[in-house]
Amino acid sequence: MSTLYVACVLEHHPATADTESTAGVGWERMVIECVTVHPDAGLPDCGDGQEPLDAQRRFVLRLLADGDEATGDGTAEQAAACPDLADDFVMAAVPAVRRLRVIDIGFDDGFWQKHEDEWWARADVVPGVPVREWLAEPSDSCPYQVAAFEVRLRPGVLRRPRREAYGSAAYW
Repeated sequence: MSTLYVACVLEHHPATADTESTAGVGWERMVIECVTVHPDAGLPDCGDGQEPLDAQRRFVLRLLADGDEATGDGTAEQAAACPDLADDFVMAAVPAVRRLRVIDIGFDDGFWQKHEDEWWARADVVPGVPVREWLAEPSDSCPYQVAAFEVRLRPGVLRRPRREAYGSAAYW
């Protein structure tokens, strides 16, 4: 697997559903943040409309699937990887997603000093190579960025999220 992102689940809480049809179901609310670490790894568009929202849902589901220590049956991964057949599954699994913030990575010492307490400033892309060293210069393709997403998941989609940062090959 080629690492395109380094991700971390920042928050994971029970959530109440926002529709009558899902009342009483054990929904989960999560905040996941990722940093792009490959020059061709971009982020899904956050524009208006269904297409950007679907891309964000698919992207976040793939990020979360890569970080689920309990993956085994492959259901979520297979559905997320199949663009045409899985739309209903992705919509049901991730009924709500919202991009909270995007930070463009800077390449000067001031940027890294300002963000030294962020998990991604201390995370390794590969063992012994922190994000700061990995991203030593700007990309010729997509900009290096950090993005945080708030997501509501149906029960059972994510069984055991990693508590530490992990690599992901998510795409949308």
